[in-house]
Amino acid sequence: MTSVVENIHQAVIDLAWHRNVMIGDPELSKSQAQQVLANWQHDTILSRLNTGLARIVMHVACAWNMRKVKVYGLENLPVDHRAIVVSNHFAPLENLAVRKALGNHRLFIVSELTNLAMKGGLGWLMRHADTIPIAADTHYMGREFIPQLQTRLHKAPVLIYPEQALWLNYRKPRPGQRGAYYFAAQLQVPVISMFVAINAQGEYAVHILKTLNPDSTLSARAASLKMLAADDLQRQAAFEAIYQTPYDLLWHEADIVN
Repeated sequence: MTSVVENIHQAVIDLAWHRNVMIGDPELSKSQAQQVLANWQHDTILSRLNTGLARIVMHVACAWNMRKVKVYGLENLPVDHRAIVVSNHFAPLENLAVRKALGNHRLFIVSELTNLAMKGGLGWLMRHADTIPIAADTHYMGREFIPQLQTRLHKAPVLIYPEQALWLNYRKPRPGQRGAYYFAAQLQVPVISMFVAINAQGEYAVHILKTLNPDSTLSARAASLKMLAADDLQRQAAFEAIYQTPYDLLWHEADIVN
């Protein structure tokens, strides 16, 4: 049976930086996806209670599990944290490190709709811990997603992974996708950039990089491409400084923390 490491290895060879490499992730038919999205959109007293409970769980989990995590670059944080946050994605709950860097306050997370169909405790968190799904639904993405994003940005920062797919224990920053920066340009909000490092013992350290601001003189597309290029460069530079190794797009076994 193919392993996750083998999937990552092949994706690197193929330069498929946003490929889903995980094994056993939920797969949804069109009707199932519509049902999961409808359930998420359905506001009930029970869903509000679950959201409140999930928020407490995440706060406690962050306070305990991230208590030894060091945060560097706090001076780079803007005074107003209501921004789009970007970071590398190598574990289901490495967002706890991002939460710590932001003071362990409320944090919304943009996630693939299929993640909301996960089973067990992780699935419950995916559905209720302030998640905003991205879906292959033209109406939802074209008419509802941006207003949902804007409403939440008035309350707290929103984490969007520009690498998209989770690559388990892969420590190298991957080239990003434009989505997070495009939304920031559309809504004229800053992008707080972070790089989470992981050592051989599995310990995290958060590096807050230079905050990126959309250029209001450019179109949303042009501004997003400018921010994406700048962020890719600063995340690659952070990798080189932290791990003391040159950045490239080749496969190295050392890029996976076992």
